[in-house]
Amino acid sequence: MKNGKRILAACMAALMTIITIPMSAFAAEDNTPKEEVVYINLNTDGSVKEINVVNIFDLDEKGTIVDYGEYESIRNMTTTDEITYANDRVSVEAEAGKLYYEGKLTDTQMPWKINIHYYLDGAEYDAKELAGKNGSLKITMDIIENTACAGTFFEDYALQASVILDTKKCSNIKADGATIANVGADKQLTYTILPGEGASVEITADVTEFEMTAIAINGIPLSIDIEVDDEELMNQVSELLDAIAKLDDGAGELKDGAKELKDGAEDDLQSGVSELNNGASELHDGVNELKSGGSELKDGAKDLKTGTEELKSGINDLNSGIDEIQAGLNALNEKSAELTGGFAMVKEGLGALADGAAALQGGLEQYNQAVSPETVTALQNSNVAAIQSLESQITELETMIEVLKAQEADVTDLEASKTQLSGIKTLLEGNYAMIDGMNGYITQVNAGISGLSAVSTLKENYNLLDQGIQEYTAGVSQLAAGSEKLSKGSSALVSGSKVLAEGSSSLYDGTKELVSGISELYDGTSELKDGTGELNDGVAELISGIIELYDGTIELKDGTTEFKEETGGIDTEISDKIDEMLESFTGDIEIKSFVSEKNTNIDVVQFVIQTESIEIEETEEITVEAEEPLTFWEKFLALFGLK
Repeated sequence: MKNGKRILAACMAALMTIITIPMSAFAAEDNTPKEEVVYINLNTDGSVKEINVVNIFDLDEKGTIVDYGEYESIRNMTTTDEITYANDRVSVEAEAGKLYYEGKLTDTQMPWKINIHYYLDGAEYDAKELAGKNGSLKITMDIIENTACAGTFFEDYALQASVILDTKKCSNIKADGATIANVGADKQLTYTILPGEGASVEITADVTEFEMTAIAINGIPLSIDIEVDDEELMNQVSELLDAIAKLDDGAGELKDGAKELKDGAEDDLQSGVSELNNGASELHDGVNELKSGGSELKDGAKDLKTGTEELKSGINDLNSGIDEIQAGLNALNEKSAELTGGFAMVKEGLGALADGAAALQGGLEQYNQAVSPETVTALQNSNVAAIQSLESQITELETMIEVLKAQEADVTDLEASKTQLSGIKTLLEGNYAMIDGMNGYITQVNAGISGLSAVSTLKENYNLLDQGIQEYTAGVSQLAAGSEKLSKGSSALVSGSKVLAEGSSSLYDGTKELVSGISELYDGTSELKDGTGELNDGVAELISGIIELYDGTIELKDGTTEFKEETGGIDTEISDKIDEMLESFTGDIEIKSFVSEKNTNIDVVQFVIQTESIEIEETEEITVEAEEPLTFWEKFLALFGLK
């Protein structure tokens, strides 16, 4: 590790003043100092159009300048003296002071590949087609290393790319990563690309009658004086390493604690919760059986209550019935004398009825002898014949009346005769009905007389009935006496049934409360069972989580151990990386010729790159002319786009 302050001396080649070295008029060809300004003209798509190099020499005395390069053409920019060029060797006699000559290279490879694309309203266009158009513009520019170009210019040189947009023609300009500055009515977008880094640029804008000046890119070697104090940084790295070690120790302790927690949860906690869950299930099942027994007890008590109430009601009814029987027997006993007297009167009536029946039977026998059935039948037949004869006569009169009416004769006498015949017929029909009814009545009387013969039998057997009545009244008297005793017993039975009903009702109410309590107990054990089940599930999830925690602590410990091992030498690596990074930005850069490796003693190589502009009308090609060398401050301001 390197501690303390590092003073890394370097300088930006682009900001260096032009160093002049005194030379003799006949200095060695290989030691002629020079500067190269490489002008690269690009097409609008970023491809190389041509490369021209302005070679600059500064001599204190007159002498011969020798230079090398493969050129298509050479032009002396300082004097009209001829420049000799053969086999890539350039020689010229120069007076003291500045000499500029320009050569157009045959090789168009540069250290960077630049690709530029133009889009308008989402469609890609050639840049020349965009001139004068309106719409939504997008420009993309990608800069990468050109591996076909020799040298270390991509690694050693920084680029500064500038895009200028006229705000009269471009609005709503967006350019991420660019430094945007107002230059009059223009917006200057500046991008700085560090050595060894490429770039991907995107610019968007809304354009009207679009035009754009050339995209300018300058390449300079980057060498900066940097003073770095890394002591504080390395102290922080040491603290970080100590923290990583503590983190690893803590992860180990956390792993051990998680293991103890896991073992306790899997052994004691799981076993206890399982026993609790099993006990709750057994308690729940036992209370369930108790609940079933309580329900049966309740049903039995209910049946007992209902039975005693029905018994009580039945006994009350029995008692009421006994009372009614008692009253009836008493009334019946009181009426026994009347019953006996009534039966005596019935006996006398039966004797009179028997005598009347005998007289009626004798009179009927005399009628039957006087009027025989044959006589009745002859009378009926005679009536039928007379009725039929009258019907025939009436029919003949009706026919005669109709005939005479048709002849308009007087039929009054005939109608009167018809009426008389109809009346006689009705009289005969009534006589027939009377004979028939009389015959039926006599038949019924004969039948009734036959039934009256039983009166004699009834009279003969009534003595037995009278004896039974006497015995009956005596039995009623005895039954009335016994019912009094039965009534007293039933009253006692009523009182007992009332007490029994009240006791069974109290028993039923008690069993209801007992069953209600058992139900509450059952519900409680059910909730207890559910709770222990949920507790069991929760403990299972807890154990699962603890196992995952333990597994996680194992992974954490493995990770922290690996992290500790991997970061073991990070302090040295960081120190080395700082040195490496600083070396990429600081220190002296060996400047080599871009034109030819034969050229030595090169002070400055600078790249000036620009694309073609996009214009509505064609413009004349700008000729690169020799320019006066810039002072230190002019170069500094130009580097940051301030000049």
